[in-house]
Amino acid sequence: MNTFLVLAFLFFIGSTFGWVLELFYRRFFSRNNKERKWINPGFCTGPYLPLYGSGLCLLYLIASTEKYYFLKSPLINKLFLFFTMAVFMTLIEYIAGII
Repeated sequence: MNTFLVLAFLFFIGSTFGWVLELFYRRFFSRNNKERKWINPGFCTGPYLPLYGSGLCLLYLIASTEKYYFLKSPLINKLFLFFTMAVFMTLIEYIAGII
């Protein structure tokens, strides 16, 4: 139950924070928005982007498996963890883009 609550909290925080970041990016930095209008980046009702919430949950689960790595050096463990997270987050973004 504790892991479920942590994942639910991370999903909520990731979804909301990702929505806010993308909202401000589309308003102030996007070159496609010449009029500088507020554009809702999400498809849900409310300030949520499930893509970022699910990504944050997946990264948390990947980070919790670090103690099972078989590599000897802590530096190599951290680099392996970093690249594993980067690959999985890229895959999530790619799959969401296809859908």
